[in-house]
Amino acid sequence: MSQRALRLKEKDDLQKELSLYERDGILLKLNGQISDADTIARACRIAEDGTYMRDYIQNEKGEWTELSFDWIEE
Repeated sequence: MSQRALRLKEKDDLQKELSLYERDGILLKLNGQISDADTIARACRIAEDGTYMRDYIQNEKGEWTELSFDWIEE
């Protein structure tokens, strides 16, 4: 599988995963701003000289309410 094909598959897998979270009411953020599955997947796919770190955020009851992707330079 070519590098391009592999990146497209990873983006598609991530987009599907994040879409499920959105459907379940989990708030998605990209660099502190409310975002969506497509935008985050695209940003992760084209990232160069760094990566996005996931941060899982819970409420006071321990329920997962938010997933944030924050840019980390390598």
